[in-house]
Amino acid sequence: MTDIGTLTAAATKAAEALAAEQDRQNAAAKADADARQARSIEWAWNYVVSYNPRQVEASQKATDTLAALTEAVTVDLALAARLYLDVTREMAFANALGDELVKARSILKAAGELPGVYRVGHDPVGDNAPFHLTHGLVRFPSFIELVSETLDKQRAMASRGQSGETPETYEGKASDGLKAEALRREWLLAQEFELMLALREQHPDSYARLDPAQRAHVEAYARTRAAAGYDAPLPTAVVETVGVPEPVPFAPDETVRFRLYSEGKHEPSHPPTPDRW
Repeated sequence: MTDIGTLTAAATKAAEALAAEQDRQNAAAKADADARQARSIEWAWNYVVSYNPRQVEASQKATDTLAALTEAVTVDLALAARLYLDVTREMAFANALGDELVKARSILKAAGELPGVYRVGHDPVGDNAPFHLTHGLVRFPSFIELVSETLDKQRAMASRGQSGETPETYEGKASDGLKAEALRREWLLAQEFELMLALREQHPDSYARLDPAQRAHVEAYARTRAAAGYDAPLPTAVVETVGVPEPVPFAPDETVRFRLYSEGKHEPSHPPTPDRW
């Protein structure tokens, strides 16, 4: 049988060996952590400097793909759907670059290489991310929204298309028959011009006092009316001459009082006289 002394010695030796192994593993873990931290700091220095060109390249790629997507919407919707997913991935990658920049700054701050300044509005994440995919006032629209918006813009551009004809360079001649046909096509019954024609026929003196431009429109209407063969009777034009009463003279120091209604009655208290109102 093994005595107690032998067992105690063996236990002590095992405990020492365990402690030594634990110290070795702790030292190895610390050395590995220090190495990782050192590599992280080196990466952070490099990333802070390289972020801008990386972001420019990624954003330009997303912008170029977006332009190709916009063009494809009016040509090939299947291609547009694929490009929509491509541009979404490229925008997400550009946003991820901003997240990595925040990580690099945090590493350098933790290592004491950068001051712990709160960079409000300076980190390209969240509302300051290069591309807003799912939120924000300028978020990237869904595929259906993008197609609808693009087609609406293209339709607006197409609707503004102008004729290729240039009236100033036209060398043809309009015959009398062609002019008559144009007048017939352009005639439209207008009661105000019917009244003006009645004034021309029934009260030529009053008609002659109209503005020349207004008379020119009436004459043009008469030509379209005749070309269309419309011969309905003209309405009766009534011309009234309204006189302007002379003002009633009053002396500068005269006081004039008006009494429109008597007490309790809704009628004039007395009729006006020639020298008083």
